[in-house]
Amino acid sequence: MYHKTCSHCQQKSYSSYSEGHWGCPYCQHDMTYQKAVANSEQPPYIIRYFLSKLHKKLLLKRNSI
Repeated sequence: MYHKTCSHCQQKSYSSYSEGHWGCPYCQHDMTYQKAVANSEQPPYIIRYFLSKLHKKLLLKRNSI
């Protein structure tokens, strides 16, 4: 996972790919030429998403026994 901090609005933007066009999702500022920083932490929404998927699988497995 990579992130860039917008020089215009100071918000962080995350992506799994560090190359190509990168526009700020908050103010649409072009961040393509800023250096992407490798991020060891996942954004909280991704963690919540995968935990919810795992929880559903465990519930389905438990109910099928």
